Amino acid sequence: MSDSVVKVKRKSLFAMIFMAYKNFSMSFRQQRRSFTSERELLLLAFTGTLILFMANLPVQIIRSSVVEEIDLHIYIGLIAFVSFFFIPLFLYIVSTILFFIFKVFKGSASFYELRLALFWSLNVAGPLLILNGLLKGFFFNFEWIGLMSLILNSFAAWIISSILATAQNYKSALPTFFVAVAFIMTPQFVPQILS
Repeated sequence: MSDSVVKVKRKSLFAMIFMAYKNFSMSFRQQRRSFTSERELLLLAFTGTLILFMANLPVQIIRSSVVEEIDLHIYIGLIAFVSFFFIPLFLYIVSTILFFIFKVFKGSASFYELRLALFWSLNVAGPLLILNGLLKGFFFNFEWIGLMSLILNSFAAWIISSILATAQNYKSALPTFFVAVAFIMTPQFVPQILS
């Protein structure tokens, strides 16, 4: 086992996430060398779930304060229950769908590598997702928050798409990135088009 792999295993998850911002592709390659079991992937799926829960929590607290009949503790408890029992399953389903989509476009990653890429990229994008959630919660009624959210989500999409493209051995992450940005922008523009 090389020294670099041993060093990666000894670092904390937080240190590895922040070091990934130097080079997203290289961070995935390091994770591919150090992660060896499904148990480690499941841990990444649960940390990704925690990130999504924390990113969604400020907005849900604001929404629950608007509706007076909802007890905040029960509401947050329900969101936590749903998050921690269903989001990991949802992430596995998404990774299965992505696996088949990438196979159509001549992706070379195994199912294990794709799951690792998706779960790892979600963890790396975590600080941006949580920051976005905090800003949306604290500045709920401000007009500029939509644009700020779009910028932060687009950067998170770049992280996820570049790690997924690395896993698939694609030369460029741009096509994957453009598809990801289209998914991000759709909920914002479809209601405006329909109204």
